[in-house]
Amino acid sequence: MGSSVPPSSVVKASGSLPQTFKPGDIMIEEDPYACSIDGSYLGIVCSYCIRRTSGVRCPRCNAVNYCNNECKMKDSGYHALECKVLQNARGNKTVDGEMRLVVRALERSIRERQAGFESVGDYFGHRRTFRDLLAHLDKLSIEDLATARELAMTLFNLIKGQIVTTIEEILVVIGKVRINCHALIDHNSPHAFVRGRAVYLAVSKMNHSCVERNYVQIFDGRRYTLRAIGDVEVTNPFTLTIHYIPPTMPLKIRQRRLLKAYYFVCTCEKCVWQTKHPEQAEVDDNLVRQIETAFEGRNSYTKWYTIGNEFLNELKYLPPSNFYVNWLLSQMQWTCKEIGLHEESIYYGTRALRGTESILTLERIFYGMCESMVVLGWNQPGHANHGGFLEALKLTKKLYELTHGKRHSIVVSLDIMVEQGKAPAQSADSTPGQAAPTCTHSAYMTVQLPTLYEVLCADDRESSCEYQFPMFFKTDETIIEDDPYANSMSNDCINRFCSYCYTEDVEIMCERCNILGYSNEEYQSKDKVDHDLECKILQSLSKGDLSNVELQSSCVSLGRQRKHRVRATSFKGAGPHNKYRAYAPRIVQQHGPGDVMIQEDPYACSIDQDLLGVMCSYCIRKRPGVVCSRCNVIKYCNAECEAKDKLFHELECKVLQSRTDEDIVDKESRLVIRTLDRCIRERREGYDSVGDFFGYRRTIHDLQTHVQDMTESRREKASRRSKFIYGLVKDFTETSLKQVFEIFLKCRLNKTSLIDHNSHRFYPCGSALYLAVSKMNHSCVETSYVQIYDGRKYTLRALRDIQVDNPLALTVHYIPPNLPFVQRQKYLLQNYYFICNCAKCCWQARNPEVEADESVIAQIEESFNSSPEYNAWYAIGSDFLEKLSNLPDSNFYVNWLLIQMQWTCSMLGRLEESVYYGTRALRGTEVVTSIETILFHMCDSLVKLGWHKPTSDKYAGFCETMKLAKKLFLLTHGSNHKLYRALESMQKSGEVSRHYGHQAGDYRGNRLTYTSGAPVFGHGIDARYGQPYLRTNAYAPSTAQLHGASPWQIYPSGSCIPLQTRIHQQTTSRPWLNPGNTIAAHCPAARGFNRSMLPVSSAYQQPVPIR
Repeated sequence: MGSSVPPSSVVKASGSLPQTFKPGDIMIEEDPYACSIDGSYLGIVCSYCIRRTSGVRCPRCNAVNYCNNECKMKDSGYHALECKVLQNARGNKTVDGEMRLVVRALERSIRERQAGFESVGDYFGHRRTFRDLLAHLDKLSIEDLATARELAMTLFNLIKGQIVTTIEEILVVIGKVRINCHALIDHNSPHAFVRGRAVYLAVSKMNHSCVERNYVQIFDGRRYTLRAIGDVEVTNPFTLTIHYIPPTMPLKIRQRRLLKAYYFVCTCEKCVWQTKHPEQAEVDDNLVRQIETAFEGRNSYTKWYTIGNEFLNELKYLPPSNFYVNWLLSQMQWTCKEIGLHEESIYYGTRALRGTESILTLERIFYGMCESMVVLGWNQPGHANHGGFLEALKLTKKLYELTHGKRHSIVVSLDIMVEQGKAPAQSADSTPGQAAPTCTHSAYMTVQLPTLYEVLCADDRESSCEYQFPMFFKTDETIIEDDPYANSMSNDCINRFCSYCYTEDVEIMCERCNILGYSNEEYQSKDKVDHDLECKILQSLSKGDLSNVELQSSCVSLGRQRKHRVRATSFKGAGPHNKYRAYAPRIVQQHGPGDVMIQEDPYACSIDQDLLGVMCSYCIRKRPGVVCSRCNVIKYCNAECEAKDKLFHELECKVLQSRTDEDIVDKESRLVIRTLDRCIRERREGYDSVGDFFGYRRTIHDLQTHVQDMTESRREKASRRSKFIYGLVKDFTETSLKQVFEIFLKCRLNKTSLIDHNSHRFYPCGSALYLAVSKMNHSCVETSYVQIYDGRKYTLRALRDIQVDNPLALTVHYIPPNLPFVQRQKYLLQNYYFICNCAKCCWQARNPEVEADESVIAQIEESFNSSPEYNAWYAIGSDFLEKLSNLPDSNFYVNWLLIQMQWTCSMLGRLEESVYYGTRALRGTEVVTSIETILFHMCDSLVKLGWHKPTSDKYAGFCETMKLAKKLFLLTHGSNHKLYRALESMQKSGEVSRHYGHQAGDYRGNRLTYTSGAPVFGHGIDARYGQPYLRTNAYAPSTAQLHGASPWQIYPSGSCIPLQTRIHQQTTSRPWLNPGNTIAAHCPAARGFNRSMLPVSSAYQQPVPIR
């Protein structure tokens, strides 16, 4: 009990960054903070080094064994409390390997605390102690927490009197061990058995990903090693990932296990790709349970041979890459080797190879194949299959030398196979005296196997597999180069690239179908045979038949009957998810608060229908003074803007001239027409506009349509809409219905709402298509940067210090992030074809919140549809807030009502009430731009109340509100912006805002809305959500429609009302929102911000409403 505990030994992980590692280099080495071996190995494996067989037993507990007295002495500091527990718990099955690991970790943490020091793990300069490990007890369900507490009480009763601790401390250690422990794999054995589990301080910093990386984890007994298997440059160590669970498991099982055990939903490249491209077939859940039950039954090898064949026969429709099929093949390889069916063992091994991604699994399978080949005598120089053995052995040695080192015992054993031709002894688990079953795969009994690669290609006897089978690669090295049996080009690329080489531009067209093009006559001649039947099919289709959007894919299997040579594709790793990675120059950019991260002009843009007469259609900033003399619809602020917009407006102008009712040509149609016009002009002139997203170059051709993900009904609606637009433009330009359909889908999926950030109410004023910005994915979590629109120009501005080393991790909101969870997911799935797995959605999926009653929501929408006057809305809004009084201010509908009440009271002169409702709205808001507009209106009301005067007793509250508003606008807009200057004017002279920036709203009357229309709780499906605004002039679903009750419908145009989103009142109440994303972090001048900075005088208390 009095022995000292040595500190954790971190051999290698620190150093300045970046660090570069070559194949075989050690990236991290670490000894465990605590480790324990499984109960089944207690008597045969040393409990300290976990390498050699045991020979010395602990005389006190009579359970733990060591290889010698030296290991016994080294383990005395870790085993003391465990020894007492084992003595007190003889026969108690609760004290398993996990509980013994908890005891060891608990003892070490208490002893170090008493001694006044802590073991430290160094993760590339990031120091971690046991206190830094997370327990996630707050995320446990009631049942799981009760089970964990019961185990803590059991351990407490076993150790009380031995060490001073509490049940709560034991419970925390249990949580930390479960979240952070690693399986101890015996990599000194070629069969890689799991011997136990361990907790490492530094390595626990690594997150999870299902994608294979250029490094592997190797366990040399108790020591952990992270070894590079390719060129690796570590600039940001937090991007290094490992597997928490087997990455080849089916997607839904992986996600379920990660959520249950580690409390997150994985959104790595592989999971995202598999979400969009679900497997056609998976193993039935009942069959999975049967397989797991059979394996847990510890059947003999002979019985497992029969069981395994039966399972594989039931799963013969699945490929070897399926997790359960591949696992069964690996077990069958091992089983056949143990019972002497070595030819069949090689057969199952080669099948398992074809479905394996992990380099550690590959080397294990190859080693087993080499063992069987030695038993069969293939290592003898005179054997017919000696060449195949040498190739397999050479590759196996390369793999083990890369992952274990050239002097490892396994590498030495491979040399012995060649020199002596001796196979390793059979496992002790074999059942002697049993007759081996007859091999059913007679094709693999023959010795006519000149090379290993014919074994690998055994399922395709007519193919000649000429390439090597590399298992480790350098950066950007080609992994596989092969000619396709059949191929087709996506419709997006038919008119852009040669249909034979897929790389060069089109110069000549097929004279028969006039659809496919080629770069030269040579390639057209080479493609003639394969294109023949396809060409006939294409000729039979009507020119504009939209039902054949996927025409090439549908006829390719009929029309192309031979292989094609295509340029080799280089990609890292293996598996389909890696084929979809975009490559760009590595960048690391630092941005400080207020810095511009991205700035981009739109490819095309159009303003709202009801703003055509009040905003310039080009700069989207100033009031128009010049009208287009041809269409007499589009207006500009001056002749300069008219000249700049001439090229974009040309086709639109002709369409508007041909229509007597310009309302038919709505905003979405005009955006499609402008995009189509620019696309046709650029193709005619031989160039493409390019958007640069941190090195990722994007053109209009790179934008996605997701036509393959659309339901039949939505595709039909899009088709009808495209036919309408095609009818508008067909007389004025050379285009096709197919091209209009493609442009229409690209615009609908990728466009963004244009927000008038030159107005203090931040009105939505149109839609725009940006090439670079369309690369950004969606998240419902607030970020450390903000989108600002200066007219047509898009700006992404940092709110705090940001390092961009992976631009694809930057996200925006496609929809308002405070919509109820179910509505958000349905909306994203129906319109953007994915399910959001952000931190916020994962938390809300596990912790559903109370939402507003459906009937009340319907009443709110109905009332808002009627466009009530402000006096009427004052009474209506008060009633609705009373009905929703059981919900917090952060609720979507409550917060929306508070915003409307703030504006309504301001317009009615109820200034103190306006400030009150604004203050409540602030407490439910987490978006910086929403906070800005609320604070601006509050400052406006406070000035009108006279609080800006130093003689006012409310002057201090006004100063605090004005100070925060100015800081936020300075950060997001800059000191030269007119809104910032307007705040300064308020503060200095008391001049109220009235028309500061009221460009989109100057024509308003005395009603809450100015044309009839339904309230839209979201931005509508016509554009990505740009900022938090409520709009009534978009395609938008009602609440019932979001639940699928009725189809989408178009609401009439109308004015725009600001929409707000949530903020957590305490960081812990909204775990998806990082502490760094609070207002204090957004505004460097406001660091240390808390709610006391907001005005809290008596005027902010609930006033008596005047009915």
